[in-house]
Amino acid sequence: MGIKRRIDGRLPWWKPSRFVWWQFVVMLLLSGGFWLFLPQTSFAQADLQASTPQEEAVLRVTPRQVHLWMSERLSPTLSDVEVVNERNQGVEVGSSQVVGKGAQELEVGLIPSLPPGVYVVAWHAVSKVDGRATDGTFHSSGQERRSGVGWSSLRKKRGRMHT
Repeated sequence: MGIKRRIDGRLPWWKPSRFVWWQFVVMLLLSGGFWLFLPQTSFAQADLQASTPQEEAVLRVTPRQVHLWMSERLSPTLSDVEVVNERNQGVEVGSSQVVGKGAQELEVGLIPSLPPGVYVVAWHAVSKVDGRATDGTFHSSGQERRSGVGWSSLRKKRGRMHT
């Protein structure tokens, strides 16, 4: 039977023509495609991607520095890395620095000729992209891993790290 038209030939306001529906569908697809191709702001945090020395590594030779690669650009003033020995004493030389192309790397030098033992690397990273803070720890050693040194004891002793 079909839709009855008004006397002037137009459809009632609640029943638009097929052409109007096609315009609506095309506009919807174009606007969806437009948003797909715009760069999106990520709300991820600066997570640890890799490190030298690696997590849980048993090393024959102690490294001269600790180098961390993060997933986002870092804030140089708020990001930090510390390394402590089994007695919770800092073994880094100077302060940590944000280095590398894109400012996604943290680095700190270590005192020369470290004795064999377990070392805890504690890092605190603040993303320059969205300001989110993350921190974490990992162990590496010149011998088999022993317990007793951890993030909680580092926080109590050093106090510089932020949560």
